[in-house]
Amino acid sequence: MQGILFQNKIDFILKSPKSFVILFRNETYKYFIHINGVLFSKDQPRLIKYPSGKTDESYEIPTEVQSIDDYAFEHCQNLQKIQINPKLNSIGNYAFSNCNKLTHITYANNEIMPYAQYQMKADTSGSIGYFAFSNCNQLKEVTIPSGITTIQSYAFFNCLELSTVDIQSNLEDISTNGFFKFNHLTVTYSGANSPRCTKDSFALYFNLEINVTDAYLSDDFCGFPTEESSESSESTEESTEESSESTESTEESTEESSESTEST
Repeated sequence: MQGILFQNKIDFILKSPKSFVILFRNETYKYFIHINGVLFSKDQPRLIKYPSGKTDESYEIPTEVQSIDDYAFEHCQNLQKIQINPKLNSIGNYAFSNCNKLTHITYANNEIMPYAQYQMKADTSGSIGYFAFSNCNQLKEVTIPSGITTIQSYAFFNCLELSTVDIQSNLEDISTNGFFKFNHLTVTYSGANSPRCTKDSFALYFNLEINVTDAYLSDDFCGFPTEESSESSESTEESTEESSESTESTEESTEESSESTEST
């Protein structure tokens, strides 16, 4: 076969490791819809593919989207900012891999809904997939919405500039090496209970700081001391020092009283 001749104008060509889709202009499709070049499932619960050659520097995930497919934004070289919506509960494997200019992933706070209104369906994982943000070497800030319950291994792999991660409540698991190879990271967690994780959930780093809110009930986070527990420890040490000083003062007073009695 030497070539293919298409009679209609092509509006969208999707090529990924798992599929190849061609959409023609002015055609109606049963399972797909494309908006400004971005491919979705028909009713938009799935974002299937964002063209890697698209020149936009920012993109807001539509409010209808609940999941982002594997490889959806892979190698998007122009994207710098992504805003995700509160209904999003699944980010596929390698979804944002090798987006070298991506610096910020933020949460649409003005669209926050009670978690009970968008409970995850049985067929969704509520997760950030394997290597989802791998090699995003300019990524600095990430806000993870409450629809996400699991961060898979190497989800944030080799994100050397990642400095701030704000995790909303309802996170249940951070897999081994979920955050792998970074320099200085501050994690702020707003939930009450610690997710299932260990120190191995964070690997190959220089500095890690964990901050929690007053509602947090555990003494540590993934085996690391939290800001509050550190303060509590310092408070305990100060109390111990004060108690020791008080004891010394009492002993001195007793000695002085004894000396006075002997003198009399």
